[in-house]
Amino acid sequence: MGRTAVEHAFCHPLSLIQGPPGTGKTEVAATLVYHFVSQKRGGVLVCAASNAAADHLAEKILLTQVSVVRLYARAHNPSSSHSPSLLLESHLGALASDPNSSASEYVRLRKLRAEFAELSPLDSKHFDQLRRTAEAEVLSKADVVVCTCSTAAESRIVSRVDSRLRHIGRQLERSACAGASKPLPSLGPDGVPASVPCCAGQLKSFYGADGYRGETHAELCAVLEVDRQHITSKTRLNNALPPAIAALLTGQLAAHRLFLQHGVPFISEDEALVDVRLRQWRNGLFASLMLGSLPPLPEGSEVRVESAVSGSE
Repeated sequence: MGRTAVEHAFCHPLSLIQGPPGTGKTEVAATLVYHFVSQKRGGVLVCAASNAAADHLAEKILLTQVSVVRLYARAHNPSSSHSPSLLLESHLGALASDPNSSASEYVRLRKLRAEFAELSPLDSKHFDQLRRTAEAEVLSKADVVVCTCSTAAESRIVSRVDSRLRHIGRQLERSACAGASKPLPSLGPDGVPASVPCCAGQLKSFYGADGYRGETHAELCAVLEVDRQHITSKTRLNNALPPAIAALLTGQLAAHRLFLQHGVPFISEDEALVDVRLRQWRNGLFASLMLGSLPPLPEGSEVRVESAVSGSE
């Protein structure tokens, strides 16, 4: 299914690839980025909903041997990054080794500011100009820029990147599972989600003066008549779940009966989990799958998976 999803993305200007945790969505995104770069059509912008997801994506893409810059918002401290070599500052330091590069003077002034705590007004203005020039030089040379959706709206990104890949993470859905009381919208100045810049014109013309109404990514794709690709092969969960639960989920996925409703996988009451004592545990199971842990199985309980498995044949 991963290969089918990649082929679908190359044949359509906008694609939505979705699947439960462990189905290889990140690997598909990294593969797509690698092929976009190999086509030499310009820089690729990869966005994720959170810094943690963007860090994970950047590390996966780096394994494909392409040049990756992990860009953070200016107010964010990237000290917790797992791969410091991906950071913009690291690329600036490498570029500073060239005496003819604008980054060389920028790094020199940065050291002076760190030593003396502040620069003169003239030097500060010159420092800001050098920083913008040096950052633009690094971003123009990078094959891939990875950042969050909000950072992608900054002018230093929009003017430098040609292709856009929106990696649909699970952070918002995880927050919903955990009982978050506040929504986490991400809207652009036109009322259009920042995650869909490639079709912003179509969405704005569709919504009219009312603007974006809070539809999910799936509903947006339905508006634009975009086919969705469901990744159903399990690559991680079968090793983390009890055998009966793994068989249950595999059967449901193969039968295409596992859908997402507001980010929470849903299984109907009349199939799959028959033991009444497991119903409450079932709700905890799917919430925990989104959060990366499992609740304990009730003592003496059993899971019947015959209907789910037989339905997948």
